[in-house]
Amino acid sequence: MSQQITITAYSTALFSTWIFVAQWRLLLDAGDGVCAGLLQKTRKIHTIAVTHADRDHLAGLFQLLQLNARDGVPRILYPADCGSFPALAAFSEKFDPHTEGQATWTAMQPGEVVPLVQGYKLRSASSFHFTDAGAQVKSLSYLVVREVRSLKPQYVGNSQAELDRIRQEHGADQITQVTEEPVLAYSGDTTVSNADTWRGYKILIHEATYLSHKDAGDQSGRHNQHSVLPDVLEMAKQAGPQVLVLTHFSPRYKPAEVLDTVRQQCRSLELAFPVHVVPPGEIMRDLLSAAPIWRP
Repeated sequence: MSQQITITAYSTALFSTWIFVAQWRLLLDAGDGVCAGLLQKTRKIHTIAVTHADRDHLAGLFQLLQLNARDGVPRILYPADCGSFPALAAFSEKFDPHTEGQATWTAMQPGEVVPLVQGYKLRSASSFHFTDAGAQVKSLSYLVVREVRSLKPQYVGNSQAELDRIRQEHGADQITQVTEEPVLAYSGDTTVSNADTWRGYKILIHEATYLSHKDAGDQSGRHNQHSVLPDVLEMAKQAGPQVLVLTHFSPRYKPAEVLDTVRQQCRSLELAFPVHVVPPGEIMRDLLSAAPIWRP
């Protein structure tokens, strides 16, 4: 599955994060530089799923809309409890009048689902990034699932001739059912949640802002909360994705330091799946086709 998905990504904490999944016409966050990084490929973006209202996750929206907004495309998804996005939509249309009414802005509550390309859906989930959000959900994660039609358990073992007869008499829905296959999960900016949140997803894209707890310090009094690499890897070991992609490293680290630290910690934990890294300051193109930084 992962080899069939083309991901282009840039993610550096404080500066910019954007992740483009070509096959699904999906952009996860829209940080500064997304248009410069993707050029004409931005025209292929039909859905932009923004996790929260920090500028490093949405500053690229304005140029993207100026270049590409048309006939309801792109559709911009955002946390419903965050009032910044309606203000952004109004400002964007005033700043670039030709975009008025062209893009679609959709407020998302946790658990809501929107269709992507045929057979795929995007579901929102709450994350924990802002300490002052209270009961409101101002930051989201996003989950991609694929609809799969399969034979109902009670018909497993029937001959093809018998299945054809039932289908002709009662229709396909009599013998088959639609289930959801978890495909990709994107954490956005957040602390590390329970492994059950991500279990079953083939590709897990998770932030890992700090390489160590010493570097992270005490986050309890901060407005924004982030993940620490050893916690992410421990959680991922329990969740068991087919592929882990680590993003949003602090710019305090040089790329070589990030790669070496990730490799050492993966080896120590004996992770059973490959791990890819989006180093600070670098665009990774066709990420999953590149050699992972860790391979079991």
